[in-house]
Amino acid sequence: MTTSTDDAAMGEMGLDTQADSPSVDSGDNATATEGDTSGGETGDKYVPYSRFKEVIDERNSDRKAFDELRSNHEQLLSWVHQEAVPKLNKIDQMGEPASSEEEYVDPLEKRIMAQEAELKQLRETQEQDRQSAYKKEFNRKVDLVCKENPLASPAEIMDAFLKNPTDSFDFKAAAKRSHETALRKADMLYKKRGEVSKAKKLIRSTPASLAAEKKPQDMKDARELARAFFRNQQQ
Repeated sequence: MTTSTDDAAMGEMGLDTQADSPSVDSGDNATATEGDTSGGETGDKYVPYSRFKEVIDERNSDRKAFDELRSNHEQLLSWVHQEAVPKLNKIDQMGEPASSEEEYVDPLEKRIMAQEAELKQLRETQEQDRQSAYKKEFNRKVDLVCKENPLASPAEIMDAFLKNPTDSFDFKAAAKRSHETALRKADMLYKKRGEVSKAKKLIRSTPASLAAEKKPQDMKDARELARAFFRNQQQ
């Protein structure tokens, strides 16, 4: 059987050019099979062309997929360096969250928010003015009733007001009560001091005290000391 130049080349590559050919003689195959039993080398030398082509196609397909993945990866890296990294650096410098576009605010809603802020500020100012005016009026009333009741304590008037914080609070009555309380305390203190003074005077007028100041020399001096003692007792 003659072979062409292509068949010889494929034979050198280990390809069986007759594997897919239907004209192969069965007798030759039988002879080849019998010949193979002796050495065992001829049957492993050749690979069918169809199997070789299938492997090559799979390799080419895998290589194509790998090239596509590598191209996509390179494009992604290029986008990251050109687009994402500069934006992230800008965000870090500004210190603000990323925003592709400014948040839209309705002009009418913006005006309403501004008016609400102004109204809140106005209310706070009015409340401060009201509290300041009320404090001045309160102090004026306290000073007025304290002039009428000199011993009244402004702190006691304030305590009385805090117990009954109404517009009908009677400042005069509170000042009068505070004034009378101070009078009672002063009277008690005065009496206490008087009793102490009297006690000291009695102690000084006892015969022993009188005798300590001037010892009697005779019966006449003793009688004078006794008379002085009884006079002090009657006072």
